[in-house]
Amino acid sequence: MSFLDGKSLEPREGVDSYLAVLDAQRLLFSSQQQLVLNQLAQLNSEIDLYRALGGGWHTASVAPAAASADPEA
Repeated sequence: MSFLDGKSLEPREGVDSYLAVLDAQRLLFSSQQQLVLNQLAQLNSEIDLYRALGGGWHTASVAPAAASADPEA
């Protein structure tokens, strides 16, 4: 991606070249943003599937106090 590094922002061959760099960066950032949104949608879908198949979000319950009775009692 040497075309998109910081130094490539210096206009070397005029305004047309500079605009091409900016347009390429805009396309790159837009694609990266879409990738993140797609990954988020996939994770949300996996969570929905897990719930639909009967999975729960229950945390491990602590044993009741009666089960750990005091031996001196």
